[in-house]
This record gives sequence, C-alpha cells and structure tokens, in this order.
Amino acid sequence: MVRATSSKRIAVMGLAAVVAALSGCGPLPPEAVQQLQQGQRHYEAGKYVEAVKALDGFLAGWGGTDAAAEAYYIRGQSYLKLGQPKRCRADLERALTRCKRPDLCARVHVALGSMDWAAGHTSTAVDHYRRALPELPDRSPRDIVLYRLGVGLQQAGKWSQARQHLAELVGGYPASPVITAARLRFSWTYEYFTIQVGAYSSGNSAAKEVERLRKAGLNAEKQLDTRSGRPLHAVRVGHYPTYAEAERGLTRVRRVSSDAIIVP
Repeated sequence: MVRATSSKRIAVMGLAAVVAALSGCGPLPPEAVQQLQQGQRHYEAGKYVEAVKALDGFLAGWGGTDAAAEAYYIRGQSYLKLGQPKRCRADLERALTRCKRPDLCARVHVALGSMDWAAGHTSTAVDHYRRALPELPDRSPRDIVLYRLGVGLQQAGKWSQARQHLAELVGGYPASPVITAARLRFSWTYEYFTIQVGAYSSGNSAAKEVERLRKAGLNAEKQLDTRSGRPLHAVRVGHYPTYAEAERGLTRVRRVSSDAIIVP
C-alpha cells in the first residue's frame, strides 16, 4: 500500500491561540490558565512527561469545563510522543466529545485519522480526514490530508471524489512533500487499479511479455505510458475497481511474475 512519505503529526495550538480560546469558554481562575499553558509549553519543549503531569492537574480541577477538550488534545499528543498510543487515542476521543470549536475538532479528527492511517485502517482514517477538511486552513497539514483522502478514496473505488482532492493538492501545494506522489496519482486517467508486470522502451519486448503472460492464463495487455517525458510500453494485468480486489489479483500474478506491482 502506498503511503504518504510525510509522518508529520498535527501540531498543538500555539500559546496565544490557547489563551484566546480560553476567553470564549467561560471564566477560569488564573491557576487553571497557568496549568494549561504550562502543559502546552512543556509539550512544545519536548518535555512530554512534564506536560502530562501539568495537564493531569488541570483536568483534575477543571475537567468539566470547555477547555478540557484542549487539555485532552495536548495530553493525548504527549502520550503519543511517549509511545503510549492507547492513552493517546483515549484522550483524543475524550477531546472529540468535549470540543465545541470547529478548529480544535478538526485537529482532533486529523490526529485520530493519522493514527488510523499508520495502523492501516484506511477507511476510518478517511472518515476522520473528511470531517476535518472543511475547517483546515490552507497550509500544512491540509496537503497531507488531501493526499491521504485521494489515496483512500481511490482504494475504495471512489475515483471521482479522489480526483477532486488530488486536484486541489496538485494545484495549490507545489512544495508539498507528497506532491510527486500526488501528481502520479492525479495523472492516472483510469478508474481502476491494475497490476504492472513491467515497462519496456521496445514495443516488441512488451508484446512478447504479454504473450508469455497470456499463455500462463493471465489477461495481460500492453498500454502506452510516459515516464520522464519518454514513451514506455507498460505490460499490465486486469482492471480492479478497488485496491482490495487488486491485492487479491496480485497474489495470482506474482506466481508468474514475482516483481509485479499494483498501480497507481
């Protein structure tokens, strides 16, 4: 499965944003604001154990306030940095049930989506990313979210929806770390996956490979492709609407050609 090359996590909000958010969620005593800000500062400084302790104190005293959503979010990110994904997810889910600010809810959805993506749970990751996208500003990680939505929707066979997200990424984020992979997927004009056995500069060589594969019982074909500005003759097997179907087909093809891969 092709994944985005970036492993970026969603950054927690800056201190100024935290203070601004607190002003809209009812009065908090100064010590509460201080604990929340302290947890934020510790996180930003890479002191994740200290961040957890500060936010434990905040949640013990003010866990019933709207600001608890922010605290759960930052503490969850701290747990993730400490290698405790179960605690991270629990806190992020608590944050999601408490948050009332669309921007924070979006950040929580992206964080949960990133965990699901890393675990290979593409469909649930896509659901989180789709919920987050309307509130994400036009800067990173919106580009990463767009790419993963494109990949995930292609894998589910939702090709036109995937193309919309990839188009926004290709058109709006030329410096994105995933732009090369996004362009390759966006340039794929078919609404199916296929299994590529090889790519040849010679049409005759490609035709011989097609013949070999067909004798082995595979529905092979030759397609003209372009790579680095020069034409290539790709030899491919099958049309699969979803990635899961292509994976099943790949098992059979690799019995005949061990280097076969799924494209796009």
